[in-house]
Amino acid sequence: MSLSAAQKVAFRHDGCLVLDRVLTEQQLRRMNELIDSMVEQSAETTTNTAMYDLESDHRAQQPRVRGLRDPLAVDPLFTEISVSDAVLDPIEDLLGPDLRRELAFVNIKPPGSGPLQPHQDFAILPYTNDCLVVCGLALTDSTVANGCLHVLPGSHRRPILEHHQDGVMIGAIQADDPEFDTARMVPVEVPAGGMSIHHFRTVHGSPPNTSAGDRRVFWLDYAAEDTYPIGKPVDLQEFAQRMVRGTHTRQVRTLALEFPMPNRARRAKVLVHLQDGLASPLYPHPEAQRHGQ
Repeated sequence: MSLSAAQKVAFRHDGCLVLDRVLTEQQLRRMNELIDSMVEQSAETTTNTAMYDLESDHRAQQPRVRGLRDPLAVDPLFTEISVSDAVLDPIEDLLGPDLRRELAFVNIKPPGSGPLQPHQDFAILPYTNDCLVVCGLALTDSTVANGCLHVLPGSHRRPILEHHQDGVMIGAIQADDPEFDTARMVPVEVPAGGMSIHHFRTVHGSPPNTSAGDRRVFWLDYAAEDTYPIGKPVDLQEFAQRMVRGTHTRQVRTLALEFPMPNRARRAKVLVHLQDGLASPLYPHPEAQRHGQ
């Protein structure tokens, strides 16, 4: 499904786009069944693992899973969808014919689950150019009530903001940052089976889930083949194996981009953990609200 000229213009202007009916009903049903099974199996573990990111109140009697870190290892269906024409055709329209898959994970936001504070992915994981997008395949309706993605339109065309606190990377923008126009953040609602696409520099986050059901999203990051990570070890053989379309040339393209040098003194495998301790969050955590904080 290629993008129309109007959709391309909208993405270039806003840094975000929503497409309906990217997944079939059969794919949607099967992916949710697989996730249900993984959540059920999580009752056997009490700590975060290479697969599971657990909520703090996770218990064997009531499993609460925040994310699956390696969905491609769960079932071949996740890989099949990540390389499907339905997903890749619009990405090629935005990034060009030579595409590499970067990250893949499933976010499960259970009822009462906390927020992900606004940030720009590029500030946390910079590359030699900004030819990258993040795709969110909605496995349930993604709504304001269940904590859908919120973006700052046009922020991908503006400077990359500060994501440090006390000189150390915290993976979020302070709500009181004078360069951060919080009033312009808008929700991005996506029907189940649809897909959002946002630019790697677009400011985005998601508030808590205040609904009675899960919000589930299969997230996939894609980069143009000549986009190379800065300050991150690269296994060139594995790098080439993540090509999903086109040719691996081993050529690197650079752009004149300015951004604060990432100080990764704090270590966290999941972004929401990196954001712990943010002094001025835009989205309060439900537990803080319950305690009047």
